Amino acid sequence: MSNFKNKDFNKKASRTKSRPDEIIKLLLLESGQNVADMGVGRGLPSFLLYALGREYMDNDIENEQGENRSLQWIWYVIPFGALFLLWEILARIILVKYGLPPISVIVWSLSPRMIYQLGITFLFSILELLVVLLIGLPLGNLIHTSKNVKQFITPVLWFLIFLTGTAIIVKTPILTVLFGISQFLIFLQSIIVPILVVMLISGDGQKLIATKMGYLFCLLFQMMSEMTIQTMVGGIGQLLSMYYNTHNFTMLYSTLFLIGAAGLFVEKVLIEYVGNKLKNYNKILDL
Repeated sequence: MSNFKNKDFNKKASRTKSRPDEIIKLLLLESGQNVADMGVGRGLPSFLLYALGREYMDNDIENEQGENRSLQWIWYVIPFGALFLLWEILARIILVKYGLPPISVIVWSLSPRMIYQLGITFLFSILELLVVLLIGLPLGNLIHTSKNVKQFITPVLWFLIFLTGTAIIVKTPILTVLFGISQFLIFLQSIIVPILVVMLISGDGQKLIATKMGYLFCLLFQMMSEMTIQTMVGGIGQLLSMYYNTHNFTMLYSTLFLIGAAGLFVEKVLIEYVGNKLKNYNKILDL
């Protein structure tokens, strides 16, 4: 509140519970602009503010966001550092006879080929997610708007998720007969279950969670299909299958490590970042 001067500042509006600072940040006032909220107590305005300088407010917001990002990175580094240290110790002392390589060996074994094949898989999974969201979210919103529709359709969705998911895993031949061994077959197998999952979760109003789960299932079914359907396009699933069949467990674990790191990046940086930006945009519109 230090960058603003008040006129008839109502005590109730200035309390922390009323969250005036958050309202001011969302308004993004320019220098000289006034904001009035009428109709609170004796006809007086709740508060009437004008910005003394937009540049001061921007600096405060940027500094606060920078501090928050620094704290977030610290909380990410500590658990992962502890996990990798424990992994290194266990792999070298206790689990060495079970074939688990140390984390240092796994990181050292990463190769450009892995990154290239992973890029192919992630590109297809992102495209699949877009299709899943275009179909699943509108249908989920339709389910969310009616309690009767939700009670009717939810059991059907659960039935189809288990049915189609199991059919794809055990390689039921109907899709292969219809579409042949092709990249389109992989694409189709990778969107059927995610569409149902997104419909089910967004039907409860959880759109961001639905998006994250939809991407997880797209990625899993994409990799699983790549492992069982060999195409010229390639993908990280084919590498996993090759390393497993040749008992090259160091490269297998290295590939799995890369998948985990890339999945974390997509979930935190792409999906969650975009989701938070949309939430903030909706808050501004609501004001």
